[in-house]
Amino acid sequence: MPTALDTDTLLGLLADWRRRHLLYALQGKRCLTVETLLSDVYGTDRIGDARSSADGEQRRREQRISLLHNHLPRLADEGIIEYDPRNQDIVRGPRFGSVEPLLDTMRSYDTEIGPQVQDSESGTHSASPIERHDR
Repeated sequence: MPTALDTDTLLGLLADWRRRHLLYALQGKRCLTVETLLSDVYGTDRIGDARSSADGEQRRREQRISLLHNHLPRLADEGIIEYDPRNQDIVRGPRFGSVEPLLDTMRSYDTEIGPQVQDSESGTHSASPIERHDR
């Protein structure tokens, strides 16, 4: 059984909304892809609605780079997720279970999630896609 993460590391990882929402989404599914995260979880496919399509595409590229080079590696390095860059699949890592109780608590306080919606594929409840701009 993997060792638990220390509190500072765990809170540091969950401090960023992108990582929290990635983990919220992974709670309801066995596997996610980068494309699923970009469109369903982060809502970047709708960013172009308010701005030009060129701005929307730029935003999507920025989110992809941020995921691939920052957020996914941080979570994978700690064993919370496993990420396969060849097919861009994201699955729960060996330490995911040790993060879930705190994640459940944080979800109840996280105001950016919005209402819970039922996932038509799995029948489970998950957070609706969010639209948020980086701070």
